[in-house]
Amino acid sequence: MYFVETNTPQQIHLSFSSRYEKKYTQKQYVYQLAWLLSNRDARSAFENIAFTWLQEQSLKFEWNFTQPITVTVRAKEENNTCTVLEIISVKNKKLPYDLITISHPEIRDQEKSNDPKKYAYRHLNKDQGEDGFTLDEEVDGATEDFDFVQMNQLQHEYSFTPKIERIKGKPTKQRTNEDENTKKYLIDDHSIRSTADSGGQQLVRGLEHQMLYDIQAQGELQYFINVLKALEQYPRIGTIQVIMDVLPDGHGERRFTKLSDNVTKRRYVIAEIYLGNGKQFNIIEIERENRSLSMLILSSPVTREWRPIYDRLLINLVNDSGTWTSKSLKSIEGQGITLVKAKHSSKGVQHRAEVLLNKLDY
Repeated sequence: MYFVETNTPQQIHLSFSSRYEKKYTQKQYVYQLAWLLSNRDARSAFENIAFTWLQEQSLKFEWNFTQPITVTVRAKEENNTCTVLEIISVKNKKLPYDLITISHPEIRDQEKSNDPKKYAYRHLNKDQGEDGFTLDEEVDGATEDFDFVQMNQLQHEYSFTPKIERIKGKPTKQRTNEDENTKKYLIDDHSIRSTADSGGQQLVRGLEHQMLYDIQAQGELQYFINVLKALEQYPRIGTIQVIMDVLPDGHGERRFTKLSDNVTKRRYVIAEIYLGNGKQFNIIEIERENRSLSMLILSSPVTREWRPIYDRLLINLVNDSGTWTSKSLKSIEGQGITLVKAKHSSKGVQHRAEVLLNKLDY
């Protein structure tokens, strides 16, 4: 058994066993599991897949979803039949909880200890500075342990994301020293990975795709993502959802939609930040490429549909050649929305996270 679920009004508790990989207790996986358990249609379809396979040797399921969701796909139409080639995003997913609590045998605090390690591992044959993996299609299986590789395709969007509370077990010792009694193991690691299932005869370490909640970007946008990661560690912060896309085209040919090479589309990141007290703040960051352009922090005392507001601000930004004009901002403020500009600095990720935290009116 991998976990036991306990449901109470507006709350679910997931008690994971040691057979459940701790890596899958990250937020994106917990939300996905909670949605699967709480959505009757999705749960029924999922549970019937194994039964259908055993009975008919066919991997299929019926799509009888009564609760609407929006799915963006890449499809091919032929002879009045559509074949889905890729699912880009799943939107409007509803979680009927205010709080999700989870427990796992490995979720516990570590207390530093001067006691020597019982075991120590040394990796051999890994090239200096090598971070990548080589996917080997010849091996017939994978070990039970695995690594993640970031994938920027599939996005999951929820109408509301409840707070996740991790219930910690008894603290464990973190041993940092070694002595003559420490057993040393040498691990032969050529950075070879497999996407095959665990098992088989010729095994290498597994490799799995990580669903995108933790967006990977480049340059200054990646710096902003790193700031958000640091910001998320503060107790006042509940959850952070991130949207990344290219700027809209605007009216006519607008140079600001592209970077200086006149080819690469300029991107933006929107961080939707939910505090523990339920308040929401939205931060818009634009790929600046040496331009002087502040971030925008948006908030409202009432619940809103933010997407049209984002679209209007970004269209105006493009039409105004990459400037947050007072006319554009006042049109948004006229709707009862508070706008705060946040300048950039070069004092480090942690300092930037503290500055943003202080700008959130919690």
